[in-house]
Amino acid sequence: MDHEKAYDHVVRLAGASGPRLAATPAARAAEAQLTGDFEQLGLTVERHAFRQPAYRATASSLNAELGGERVALEHQPVWFSGDTGPEPVRGQLLHVGNGSEGYVRGLDPAGKVLLISRDSYLDYPDDALYRRLLAWRPAAVLLTTNGGHAAPLDTFFDWEKHEQEPPPPTVVIHYRDAERLVQENAGEIELLLNFEIADGECANLIATLPGADPEAGAVIVAAHYDTAPTGAGAIDNAGGTAMVQCLAEWLAAETAAGRRPRRTVRFVVYSGHETGLHGPRALVRDRPELLEETVFALNFDVVGQPIHLNHVYGIAAPSVIAAVRERVEGLGFDWPVAAAVVPYDTFSLSGGGVPWVNLGQGMTNWLHTDGDTVERVHPSAFVAPLAFSRAVLEWATGDAEIEQGYPEGLTASVRACSELWGWDLTWSGAEVA
Repeated sequence: MDHEKAYDHVVRLAGASGPRLAATPAARAAEAQLTGDFEQLGLTVERHAFRQPAYRATASSLNAELGGERVALEHQPVWFSGDTGPEPVRGQLLHVGNGSEGYVRGLDPAGKVLLISRDSYLDYPDDALYRRLLAWRPAAVLLTTNGGHAAPLDTFFDWEKHEQEPPPPTVVIHYRDAERLVQENAGEIELLLNFEIADGECANLIATLPGADPEAGAVIVAAHYDTAPTGAGAIDNAGGTAMVQCLAEWLAAETAAGRRPRRTVRFVVYSGHETGLHGPRALVRDRPELLEETVFALNFDVVGQPIHLNHVYGIAAPSVIAAVRERVEGLGFDWPVAAAVVPYDTFSLSGGGVPWVNLGQGMTNWLHTDGDTVERVHPSAFVAPLAFSRAVLEWATGDAEIEQGYPEGLTASVRACSELWGWDLTWSGAEVA
């Protein structure tokens, strides 16, 4: 497999289309491009469409009273936030820590502008926070980045909850501005936020390479191709999509040379990831047989940056994690390989006890900002991931018996994560080993 080819895939996807926010023309163009690429390999491509509203901020401004002056603050609207209407909302700042209940005891958050200090890249507004905000009735909400993020970043509320009852108008500000608001005892905060929501759809793509043994089950190789609204999504996640494409090219060439894998391989590229795993969850909801047919999944998220730390986390029985770790060590790589409940796209398979792992290269300070561009990518970043992926797929698509289901404690953590984010997983009853 050619790491230069992986880089070329990133350039074609991220360089040509730019941001590929789900349900937008750019996402549809990317979908058509990927479909053509898979079909050129002789793979059968299924388009799985699902509902996904498109969100677009039409106006936003944020001002704070600091030292008697009105200061404009850099910010990023939160997708599927509430709308202020034509006039801005105003209120006194109230810092409520990370937004947990204990911070507001004895206080009246109604009509205030709440400052909630949590890393909005990793700690999206969860279901519990959503319910608290509805109960507290603030005028507006300011979320924060972590201290090292390059700029205010893109994050979201769940659009399905928004349709039931919109949250307060909400934006993300940078940590340094949040700190200034507290240190300088900011006075009145003024926020204007308007947006448009249009109903739409987007699609997951499933490109299938039939295996030599139809009874041996299937392996999924996956990544999401959609992006946040800003930035070209080169690392997050054209790089992951490029990994899927390179592996499809390799196995198609192996098959043409008479070396067909024993197990069927489904190359899946998801949309709707950046709005709350809607695409992965919709696929399993509409195609529950995937939970029965799939014996292993390999996912990629955040790949392509030259200075990185490769890590492999997933949800699987100890024997599966050990087998993956054995491949890593066999290649001479000293990478962390562990079971961890992290909501990557293949988390959607966890209701069926499907073992899966994700390869990523660490979080950097410009993800979900306009800094995630092709210029950040380097071909060398794909060399080790491609070697790892080949070794894992040779194991997973061959004669190995792959243990299904999870230990009871891990299953409980999966359920807790699903409830935290309000994600109704499709449960098959086979999730406990």
